Amino acid sequence: GSQNGLVASQGLSQAGLGANEAGDRFGESLAVGDFNGDGFDDLGVGAPGEAPGSDPKSGFAFIFHGSANGLVPSQGLDQAGLGANEAGDLFGAALA
Repeated sequence: GSQNGLVASQGLSQAGLGANEAGDRFGESLAVGDFNGDGFDDLGVGAPGEAPGSDPKSGFAFIFHGSANGLVPSQGLDQAGLGANEAGDLFGAALA
């Protein structure tokens, strides 16, 4: 996110909010918008194969907030706040 929208020149990984692991499927789904209302585009990235805790493939979504300097790792989300993480949920397989 810049004042002119997202730029393609910035590489991202989940390392700022978690650990890169084989099978996480980081980037399988993407959503763009100004999620926090600051005038910069933000990016949501799904990782349905992520295993927070001991629940294989329960999934995760990563939020990168935009700034004048590009995207910044900001928040990681799983289903624990909405109920419970369960193996095979694949949370983050689709974002809108």
